[in-house]
Amino acid sequence: MTGFRTFLGDRSGNVIIPGAIALIGFLGLVGSGLDMARIEMQRADLQSVVDAAALTAVKEMAFSTGNAERIRFVASAQVQLRAEGRTITSRPVVDLASQTLTVTATMPVKAVFPGPFSSVKEISATATAQFSGSAGNICMIGLDPTARSTLKMSSNARITAENCAIYSNSTSTSSVDVTVSAQVKADLVCSSGGFRGNKELVDAEVVTDCPQIEDPLSGREKPFENTFAIADNRSYFSNLIIQYRLGRDDDDDDDDSSGYTNDGCDFRNASVRPGETVTFTPGVYCGGLTVTGGTANLEPGVYTMRDGSLTVWFGGTLTGENVGFFMSGALATISFTGSSNIELTAPKDGVMTGMLFFEDPDSPVATYHTISSNNARRLVGT
Repeated sequence: MTGFRTFLGDRSGNVIIPGAIALIGFLGLVGSGLDMARIEMQRADLQSVVDAAALTAVKEMAFSTGNAERIRFVASAQVQLRAEGRTITSRPVVDLASQTLTVTATMPVKAVFPGPFSSVKEISATATAQFSGSAGNICMIGLDPTARSTLKMSSNARITAENCAIYSNSTSTSSVDVTVSAQVKADLVCSSGGFRGNKELVDAEVVTDCPQIEDPLSGREKPFENTFAIADNRSYFSNLIIQYRLGRDDDDDDDDSSGYTNDGCDFRNASVRPGETVTFTPGVYCGGLTVTGGTANLEPGVYTMRDGSLTVWFGGTLTGENVGFFMSGALATISFTGSSNIELTAPKDGVMTGMLFFEDPDSPVATYHTISSNNARRLVGT
């Protein structure tokens, strides 16, 4: 019994209870500190997302003084582009009068430890950007400062750019070249160099020695190189059918077991022959797309022309609503000739919101794009 009485009489164990309470309190403080750091880190990251989205999207005011919807679309698309799998909800507000864009975004969070941050369910961040300079509707910008002519028109070429301006950053004496019976209609033609040709052919104020204009789309990220994704078996087989109709070589050594190449190409040397009507889906078109006399209908999305041209000629027809073209590589040019029929509108969301044609900034200099058809009359977008 002596050992039992000794155990009952020993008071030293009393320190266990207050020690445990102190330990719990300490762990609670540590946990709360970790939650606070975690939430603040996410808040800072969210702030960087809205900052970048606001700065990029506000530049759209150079093109769209009266199109607040486009600016909102771009801002939301920029937030989602940087979301990296997170659920971020954005609310862009455009004030055209003050040339400002305010982007507010929220993101759900969850505290790991019980404590003062347990009730925090979401975080938010706001950024406001203001467009500096003269906002206005710009239809065309020739960015190359050393080109002989960034805009060269002859024969019966026409540009109708009502309520917007045309800029050329070239300092050449023939920076803008309009000759023979070509015609330009715009609010303003602004050349950093000179003007060659007949100004009577230009229904616009022509200003030479203009200050060069900064690329307002310099903040736009390149569209994804490979935009094709298999959503379900239906889309998978519909694309296989198109590939077969296009004469794709499925025995290529580079092809993987699914029938798609592992070099990022969804289609190779795609073409439409006279009398054919083919529906195409977004993806990477290695070798480009050529429409010769037939009809190509495009599903909405982004089409990457890699190392090949987008060519429509001999009366061919190209139509697409909410489509964008990313031109990548030395041979990725646009050629609409020979009475081709073109009707295209740009995407309303995603990485190419408002962008109809986007040439890779890393493409070689002196790449020429040609539109010489009288029936390429509907090209809606930048």
